[in-house]
Amino acid sequence: MLRRSAHPLKRWILQLCSLLALVGPACSKQVEEAADDRDGHGKILLIGIDGLEWNVILPLLREGKMPNLARLMADGVFGELETYAPAKSPVIWTTVATGKPPENHGILDFMISESPGTRRFYNSRDRRCKAIWNILSEFGRRVDVIGWWNTFPVDRDVNGVVVSQANTDEEFRKREILKGGLLRGVPGQVHPESRQDEMLGIFAEVDGRLNEYCDRLFASVGSVRAPLARYHIEQSRWTIRSDEAYRQIALRLMKEPEVPDLFAVYLSTPDVVGHRFWRFYEPGAFKYPPPAELVSAFADVIPNAYIEADRAIGEFIRAFPRNADVIVISDHGMGASNTQLDFMQFSPTDTSESGAHTDGPPGIFVAAGPSFKASTADEKSIRTLQRKDIRRIGRVIDIAPTILALLDVPIGRDMTGRPLQSILSEGRVRELRIYYVDTHESQEWFSSRDQDRAEHAGYDERMRQLRSLGYISDDPTQGTTTVPTTAPGSDKNVAP
Repeated sequence: MLRRSAHPLKRWILQLCSLLALVGPACSKQVEEAADDRDGHGKILLIGIDGLEWNVILPLLREGKMPNLARLMADGVFGELETYAPAKSPVIWTTVATGKPPENHGILDFMISESPGTRRFYNSRDRRCKAIWNILSEFGRRVDVIGWWNTFPVDRDVNGVVVSQANTDEEFRKREILKGGLLRGVPGQVHPESRQDEMLGIFAEVDGRLNEYCDRLFASVGSVRAPLARYHIEQSRWTIRSDEAYRQIALRLMKEPEVPDLFAVYLSTPDVVGHRFWRFYEPGAFKYPPPAELVSAFADVIPNAYIEADRAIGEFIRAFPRNADVIVISDHGMGASNTQLDFMQFSPTDTSESGAHTDGPPGIFVAAGPSFKASTADEKSIRTLQRKDIRRIGRVIDIAPTILALLDVPIGRDMTGRPLQSILSEGRVRELRIYYVDTHESQEWFSSRDQDRAEHAGYDERMRQLRSLGYISDDPTQGTTTVPTTAPGSDKNVAP
């Protein structure tokens, strides 16, 4: 069995220090900045990345292109995370945050019909129960939440910083919105509100270098002029902009003296480019594969998105205090879709996703730190893993109860999820105090919530984004308030 350090960061720092003799003193400042010596024992870094798929990750691990995830896997536990079908991001990420199924937490789809022929996006006020950031705050814990689904308008009872997610750039073209759904003059986007201008400034900086960030994914495309593929590039810029803004915000907040007990950050690019570019990544799955020159130009887009996600994982871990627990999850996996279609016949205005996850493929779960079991693998053996080696480790509904247990906060008996004790170290299980309350909700909490139904800024642009991903149709009776047909958690699947 691999003998690991208390946190994977410690080994990375030692490796960096061993290079100082070669690179000289000029690098000492960067190494010192990476070696955050604050003690994060008892703290949790939760990194949520939409749509990460093991079948894409494993080849990249073999090629050494996701080294940060590989180190976490070599230090801790990893496996599949069972999810819902149809797999819809606002539904699942709210389940992750509440430990309750959609029919209980109330977020059932992207949009809800309130009257015949009208619909709006679900928002945080539609959530019928507390999320972990509400619960932890009530018990005196500090929580920072960056970019999570259905956090607009932000909850004002959170003991920490919340940056909401809207992912629209409709007003950006008018120089009024600066990606991430933050619109000047619109309240409820950042908590505390006093930090909203600061966050808007970060979005402005990202906008100024957006082409540079996009080139990390699309550098190989060059001057290829295929209209549909070019359309997909333009329709992916918003997710790159939002992820880069969330990344920079997270890194800034991680430098602040008071370390939150839970730091949760969400990124979306792997899911978005997976929908648009899967036919180039796996052309053999399609009856009408793209021409070879297009495959050559676009084949690296999805891998590049995963490599960028891995880079963010590494930056977050290095910026967060040592000895913290680190958890990386995705809400679902992804695979080829519409495999019988001839995409070359499509116009850019057609709904034309070639990757999808409606059948609820499992997401990923990777965790390392003092609370988790040590891996029996090392980084070399991680590179040899096959898909059959990735076993089920838990359910999306188990994440919130596990976090509450690790932070010594009671779990609601009305939560369907259960703590994942089987992946914790023996010592952590012995000291763990798992206890329950009937519920964390109260009439006082419901009464204190702002009851206005704030709409997302940039409604029309958000609609275009979701239509282009195949989530929303032009029929107002479609794509709204759909309870998942398959839910994790049958008797044989109950987590230990």
